[in-house]
Amino acid sequence: MTVRLPCFGLIVSLLGCFTVSILSFVLPPFFRLKLVSMPNYEAEATGENNMAILLDTLSTGAGTLLCLTSTAVVARQILSQSQSC
Repeated sequence: MTVRLPCFGLIVSLLGCFTVSILSFVLPPFFRLKLVSMPNYEAEATGENNMAILLDTLSTGAGTLLCLTSTAVVARQILSQSQSC
């Protein structure tokens, strides 16, 4: 199997770090941000809405940064010729 699919572990790592980080760290705060910013959200009257929007925006940005960084690290390993499979 190794002869037919060289560097299979690195390819699975690339797919894993990209999809898992998006599904775990980017989409949940993004969807919560969309829900919290809706006009009829309950916390709007208490003033908690602004803090929730800020927290979700920061979480979405941090998740996106994590996704890009981890994908770039694994992609660099795949493209590196010094890495032996």
